[in-house]
Amino acid sequence: MTITDTSSLVSLSDADIMRMGVAALLRIASALEAQREPEPETLEYPLSQLKGFDWASIGATIVATDEDGVSTIRTAEGKFAKRRSNDKFGVEVWFSYATGKKPDGTNLYRKVIEFKDSKPAEPLGRKTAQALSQATPAAVEPQKPAAPVESPLMAPIRARWSALLAEYVSITPDPVPARFVLSSTAAVPENQHRTDEFYQFVAGLRMAKADHAPARETARVETNEPSPLEAARRWHASAPRVSADNRGQLMEELQAHLRKLPACKIDLAKLSAQARMDEFGGWLKAQAVPA
Repeated sequence: MTITDTSSLVSLSDADIMRMGVAALLRIASALEAQREPEPETLEYPLSQLKGFDWASIGATIVATDEDGVSTIRTAEGKFAKRRSNDKFGVEVWFSYATGKKPDGTNLYRKVIEFKDSKPAEPLGRKTAQALSQATPAAVEPQKPAAPVESPLMAPIRARWSALLAEYVSITPDPVPARFVLSSTAAVPENQHRTDEFYQFVAGLRMAKADHAPARETARVETNEPSPLEAARRWHASAPRVSADNRGQLMEELQAHLRKLPACKIDLAKLSAQARMDEFGGWLKAQAVPA
């Protein structure tokens, strides 16, 4: 018969086992707490910006308002944050929402945004101010302004303007009026408007030249002028899209080109103004280009 020595065995009570389990759970909770991502910092703005604040700039939307202004917002994370203030803490307003409970049972809040007036900075100490006044400023190399990035929409506008310029200088030696010159600092719509105005100006010069050309120079002019087909191509390439302002003039010029090109058969009665221009452009592309 074998006798086992049980003197080295320790008997644990239920209370001991429970205490060990609680200790283990506390260690696990501490490890998980250490791994938790830190909450985002509270956004701070001057109190004067509260009224009329652009909530979309922080990804929030207004949910409710009252006589004092915005009272509830929805944050970018989908939380509903309410407006709060407390005169004990000074003149400030903040928006917050509950994230849990404190050990004493009260709510734990996270401030999303806070509006308050910052206190003025304290004056520097005498020694610090004296040392700062005697310090030699570091040489700062002036930064070169970054070159403006041009919109890709400007490429066709510049190409059209260049075609108009080529026609303009063939009509008159005068410099282009400043109101028609493209600007690198102007917005795309402004440069588009200047190009449209330049087109109308060149068209007026073109018509005036045709009406007032001396009869004795007709033969010489005809030898230098492009063929009706080439003239139509140049006109169509520089013409703007049809609008209420230029529709009449464009249709009149289109009719003039069609009269010189009897081979082009376009049923103008069944097409809109822009469709006529597009149809004419398609016909021009289909014609063989002389070698």
